Amino acid sequence: MSKAAFILLASLAAVAANAQQISDRAALTSVIGGGTLDEFETYSISSGYYNASSLNVSTLDSTSVVNGQGPNLVHAGATYSNGGNLQWNSDGYFGMSTKSLSGTSSVLAIDYAAPVSAFGVDMKGYSGYSYSGKARIYNGTNLLDTLSFSVAGGTDGAFLGYQSLLGITRVELQDLDHSFSPVIDNHQYGTTQAVPEPTSMAALGLGALGVLKRRKRTAK
Repeated sequence: MSKAAFILLASLAAVAANAQQISDRAALTSVIGGGTLDEFETYSISSGYYNASSLNVSTLDSTSVVNGQGPNLVHAGATYSNGGNLQWNSDGYFGMSTKSLSGTSSVLAIDYAAPVSAFGVDMKGYSGYSYSGKARIYNGTNLLDTLSFSVAGGTDGAFLGYQSLLGITRVELQDLDHSFSPVIDNHQYGTTQAVPEPTSMAALGLGALGVLKRRKRTAK
């Protein structure tokens, strides 16, 4: 194999290798170096097994004021939305140990103000309500990947994370078993320069192709 062909294949492999699921929070932190974290602890609500607060809005961002609280309940980098009403759950709500966010319809979406390289979120479950779900990850209108997950009821759930060199602009989290959405906590996201940007990878690939074409013309 020629050197130019090897470079092209290596560049394409690098892009593919960096579009993948992230196994745990430590791996995510190493990818984005900390990033931004929404822990959903900023909303004031009393602890209790049945304590949750309907926000009476379908969209939540850093400018939102809900039930007399806000702004800056979440960071400016992400917007949370649901087809119904968003709900802020107290610590202790149906067996969960910390405050969290959910919605009254089955899909909870996260939109990023600017594309991120990676994200991770704790998927939680109400006591008695185990569920399976789907995560759809987008760059603009392009579907990058679809991940399956499952959460046991009454637990702090499972970690769901993903990275892509192409940039992630939207994540849709769907509960496949109930009319309400997945429950999320500790949403962490950010960018990394640990690998070349997609434009750099494309330029590298095009450069390799150019070398191959020149060599073919010379060989004739």
